[in-house]
Amino acid sequence: MRMWFPTRHLTTDALPLLSTDIILNDKDINSTVKVYTSYENNIHSVSNIILTMHITNDIDNGIDSLKGATRFIKNLNAAICQKADNDKSKGLIVYCGATLSALGLCMMKLQKTFFLPTFFLTSSTEGTCCWEPYKDQNGGIHNVKFVINLSEYWSRAIVINDTQTEYSQEKEVLLSCYNLYEYEQDKYNEANNTLYVHLKVKNNFEYKPEKMDFRSKPENTLNYDEWMSSRTGEIHRITEITCKQLYDQCNNLLERINKNFTIEHGNQHKDDPKEATKTTAPSKPIISQQHKIVNEINKKPEYNRRYPLCTLIFMSGIAAIVALSLFLKKGGYAL
Repeated sequence: MRMWFPTRHLTTDALPLLSTDIILNDKDINSTVKVYTSYENNIHSVSNIILTMHITNDIDNGIDSLKGATRFIKNLNAAICQKADNDKSKGLIVYCGATLSALGLCMMKLQKTFFLPTFFLTSSTEGTCCWEPYKDQNGGIHNVKFVINLSEYWSRAIVINDTQTEYSQEKEVLLSCYNLYEYEQDKYNEANNTLYVHLKVKNNFEYKPEKMDFRSKPENTLNYDEWMSSRTGEIHRITEITCKQLYDQCNNLLERINKNFTIEHGNQHKDDPKEATKTTAPSKPIISQQHKIVNEINKKPEYNRRYPLCTLIFMSGIAAIVALSLFLKKGGYAL
C-alpha cells in the first residue's frame, strides 16, 4: 500500500505503537522484517492500511482476529529502531514510488512539517526503486516519486540485508511508521514524466505543532471547512491521475487557497491581527523546542484532523483486513 495523507499531530493510537519496551533478538528482528518485505503474504498492505485508517486502538479494544496485526506493527517498529543504531542508513537519500491525490500533496506543501503514519519501504538508488507510473486506467499505479533525505535523522530507518528480503536487487531501506517529515520541494521532470517530491526525516521528539489558521479574505464568505467541501470536489481527492495531472491540480488548488485565505502560523491572538504573523501558502510552521511531544500527548492528547481519503483506500482497507482475518484464522504467520 503506497498511498499516504499527512497529519500535523500524532493521533492517540500512535503512542502505543511507538513503545520502546519491546526488545527483540536478532533472529526475531530478521524474521519480522522479512515477513514485511515478502509481498506474497500482503502483511505490508494490511499493516499500512490499518495505520492509515487510525484503527489500531479499535482493534486492540475489541477485534480479536486482528490483534495480531497490531502486535506485528509494534514488533516491526521495534525491530527497525533497534537495528537503526548500526548507522548504515546515516546520510542516505532514498526513493519510493507512491500514490497521492492533489489534496494530499497540497496538504504536505501547506503543513510543511507533518507525520506520515505508514512504514516506507524505499530503495537507496533511484534505479532500483519500484516505479510503475500511472498512464491510464489500463496500467500503472504511481504518480509521485518521493526523494527522502536521511542526513538529519536516521534513527528510525534500516538498510535491509540479503537475509531479510527476497528482493535484494531493490537495495531496500525500511523507514518506520509515524516518522516526522519536512516538505522541501517538488519538481516535475518533463524528460522522464516524473513528479519528484523531496522530503527530509526530522527528529520528532522535539516537535510541537503550532497553530495553523486559514483566515478568509474579505471577498470569501466561507470558512476553510466550507470552502474545501464546496470548492475542491472529488477531483482533488482522486489518485488515479498521472504525474503531470497531479502536479497541475496541486498547484491550481494552492493558487485558489492563496486567493481566498491568509494563513497564520504560531500562537496568535485570534482577535488581535497585530499579534498574528500572516503568510501566503505554502509556508513553514514555526517549530517549538520547549516540550517533548511524548509529554505533550500524555498531558493533552492531540487529535489530527482526518481529512477524507478516497473511496479506493477505504474499500481496499476493508478487503485487506478481511483477508488478513481469514489468513490468521487458518493458522497463518504467528504475529
